[in-house]
Amino acid sequence: MDPITQATAGAIAAQLTSKKVNLRLATFCGVLAGMAADLDILIKSANDPLLAVEMHRHFTHAIFFIPFGGLLVAFLIWLLLLRKHNFKELAIYSIAAYATHGCVDALTSYGTMLYWPFYSQRIAWDVMPIIEPFFTIPLLIMVMLACILKAKNFSKAAIIYTSLFLTIAFIQKQRIDNYVVELAASRGHTIEKQKFNPTIGNILLWRSVYQAADKYYVDAIRAGRNIKLYEGTEVAYLDPNDVISQLATRRYITKDIERFTNFSQGFIYYHPNNKNIIADLRYGTLPNDNYSLWGIKLKPEAPNEHVDYVFMRDFTSTKIDIFKNMLYGKELD
Repeated sequence: MDPITQATAGAIAAQLTSKKVNLRLATFCGVLAGMAADLDILIKSANDPLLAVEMHRHFTHAIFFIPFGGLLVAFLIWLLLLRKHNFKELAIYSIAAYATHGCVDALTSYGTMLYWPFYSQRIAWDVMPIIEPFFTIPLLIMVMLACILKAKNFSKAAIIYTSLFLTIAFIQKQRIDNYVVELAASRGHTIEKQKFNPTIGNILLWRSVYQAADKYYVDAIRAGRNIKLYEGTEVAYLDPNDVISQLATRRYITKDIERFTNFSQGFIYYHPNNKNIIADLRYGTLPNDNYSLWGIKLKPEAPNEHVDYVFMRDFTSTKIDIFKNMLYGKELD
């Protein structure tokens, strides 16, 4: 999730492990340790654009790495504060805060290497968007009140709010799941794999993608009091093995296709505007379209080079208005 949410979650965890007198110190440690795992964005290569994509939410986000990451943050804070504080206390605060990061990210659809090195697939629970202000802002207020007033009851209240919000989010996901099963059946489809995730800033409007036979079906679904469907588009299924077999002599390209397919959890397709771009169908400019936000650009003319990683965000005012109308449950023109 976003850095503010990560810092807030880390602060809550650190506050809960501290004594009342140390709440402000714990909050400081929690904020830094809560964000620290995202320093993996510094891992990149000018020659291999996919390295940064692969390494983000990788080993630094794994449960296995929590004690190492927490202790490293605690050591740096200990030095930063001129070794005036008890290192054991700093370590407790930092490890508790660091432990929240991977789990918070796993709530989203992007995918997190939570069980590395024992399990190599990305974990995505698909219940939260990357940014959710109705989740983060109340928690941030509680963290600030706990810190200012030195009152751990606000930290405990934050845990209760988190539990309630996530319960609602999981219920929303289950509602979407049930609806998509019925929707596919009404279309005469047998679902082979599916993916649905809330759109940015809310858990009301969701993007649904499922595969049936040789096609993907993309829809927007608003799960309010009543469920409303914004029917989307059909996308041809792309088998990465077919593409790889056609480019078998291009070692870098075929390896990069495998890497991007793994990152995209298998939901890849040819972008409608450029057949040299393999894109990630999990995300779209609109919840029901096939205009992905990112992908890889193949370079058949350069077999000894890696693919390019390209961003294709195209948030025009017209598309933003359509998104708002979907979010508010209005009819589209």
